[in-house]
Amino acid sequence: MQTMHLGDDDSGSSSDDELITPDNDTEEKILPKKQALQQLEQLKSKRNEMRNERGRLSKALKPLCKSTKELQKETKHLKFQSKRACVKSRDEYTRAAMRRQFVDGIHERDIETQALAEKDGIDFEVRDYHKMANSLRVFCVSSKTYQLMSGRLDKDDPISGFADFEDTEIPELRRHGLETTRTACVEAYQRFLRELSHILASVREGRYA
Repeated sequence: MQTMHLGDDDSGSSSDDELITPDNDTEEKILPKKQALQQLEQLKSKRNEMRNERGRLSKALKPLCKSTKELQKETKHLKFQSKRACVKSRDEYTRAAMRRQFVDGIHERDIETQALAEKDGIDFEVRDYHKMANSLRVFCVSSKTYQLMSGRLDKDDPISGFADFEDTEIPELRRHGLETTRTACVEAYQRFLRELSHILASVREGRYA
């Protein structure tokens, strides 16, 4: 290992070619002061070159880092879309299977009913099972995902493949429930108003007891 020992510049007895002796007796290579200074300047120059090279590489890497982040973002988006497509495909398969099983059950019951009707000489109208299957509303809901999105299950891990509340199909199920009961509610309100009108008419005529 080379060790450089530099003397005191203020000393009047020292010269550029003076040999500097180490403090302890070792086998270290002793360099003249002039040569040591030259090597020091070379090291400083090399250090500056390395700094410049590092700056150049850092500048060259910035676009690559930006591209990497964009690729990571795109990859994450593609993974999400892939999982979402899988969820949609699963739901469509489930809907088709449930409609088919529902119609098959109706068809089997109709076969038995038709046999009894023909035995009694009663006409039996065959239903359009394809139309019946298409009219059946099937909802594939995800209650856990809905609760996670609502902030009710903070300790559970998020479920990928659902972009918003609508993807859970619970809002759609609620709307369907309201639409289903709307007719019955309207009929009940109309019946109440008719009865109330009769009561008010009876009161006005003095016949209400």
